[in-house]
Amino acid sequence: MSNYVNDSLKNQIKEHLKRLMARREFNQTELAAVVGATFQSMQKPLRGDTWLTTASIFNIARVLDVSVGYFYEAPLDAALPGIRDIAREFSAVEIELLRVFKAFSEKDRLGLQRSVRAAVERKIDLHVAARVKAGRFHRSQVTQDVLAEKTKLNVWQVLRYENGQSKIGSGRLYDIAGVLRLPVTFFFEGLDDGPLPRSFKQVFTRAERALVMNFRYLTDEQKEDVMTAVRNGSGNIVWRPPAATQG
Repeated sequence: MSNYVNDSLKNQIKEHLKRLMARREFNQTELAAVVGATFQSMQKPLRGDTWLTTASIFNIARVLDVSVGYFYEAPLDAALPGIRDIAREFSAVEIELLRVFKAFSEKDRLGLQRSVRAAVERKIDLHVAARVKAGRFHRSQVTQDVLAEKTKLNVWQVLRYENGQSKIGSGRLYDIAGVLRLPVTFFFEGLDDGPLPRSFKQVFTRAERALVMNFRYLTDEQKEDVMTAVRNGSGNIVWRPPAATQG
């Protein structure tokens, strides 16, 4: 990607983010809190100085109730999207999670949020990594060497991306999408679970909303680990080791 395209896209993402924050009535501190970033780290992408990680831009899109593609594809003069109405009802476990979460100390709330958020970010990173490999091999039939050359990386770095060992920045993902001739949204397909009910946004805090949104992205085993900690009155989650794969 040329410096012009690089800077133009970075500015586009920045402007979309600012407009959506104003439309959804989010300030920088609130947005940083719900996506697990610091106030200072949110300043840089809002100035157009750095790229967001793929997990961050996906989580921001969920919180601000837009698709990831909106940041990459919508022109700057595009009409701002409204709140989507599609929603999935709460499960009994999610209601229990929120009920106990409200009674937690501030320390336990923060600990629980951090642990769940980290697990979800890891899931997003691995999903995007697998989709890069699938897009390269099955959709575009591009070798790792060609992808590395076209994106000005070395093959070792491409391998780390595809194995989920290195995080892919939102700008780098745009480069990869261009080489593979795929929309950026391709790499996130299968992740979006839809927005939460509108009534949820009126009754619960943004921290509680973010917790449930992240909880829905966990595996069944991870959800059980969260609920074990919650039922024991702790924000410290003990994650069980992943099941060994047979090869």
